[in-house]
Amino acid sequence: MEEASVPETTAVEEAMRDMIEQNGATVLFPTSFGYFNPHILKLAKEYPKVQFFHCGGMWHEGLPANVGSYFGYIDEAEYVAGIVAAESSKSKKLGFIAAKPIPRCCATSTVTPLAPAAWCPPPRFRSSLPRLVVAGEGS
Repeated sequence: MEEASVPETTAVEEAMRDMIEQNGATVLFPTSFGYFNPHILKLAKEYPKVQFFHCGGMWHEGLPANVGSYFGYIDEAEYVAGIVAAESSKSKKLGFIAAKPIPRCCATSTVTPLAPAAWCPPPRFRSSLPRLVVAGEGS
């Protein structure tokens, strides 16, 4: 079973409950960053026989036993993609704007070659992107 475009609100709790109660799911992979806390953690306590796996490496000691996380480490591929992106631009420069200030995004910004032009937390995302493009970073 699959459900797409579920917002990072209690709507994801409803979707997961439906999968468990109506479809008999015993393993769930809710993947959006905002699903983890509080939504996955809340339902993991309510459904201790259901396994919840979250993509992104958010697991730490003290979480419910039925919560886990996974992540494919792709630093080398990101490095090569950064070189290709910068070399494909007119300016030969690379700008990097992350969606969320979480460890995985921070790691990506440090492995991307050619000194990324910006690390921008989400509230500044929209105002920073036009400045980078105007400055020639996005050409």
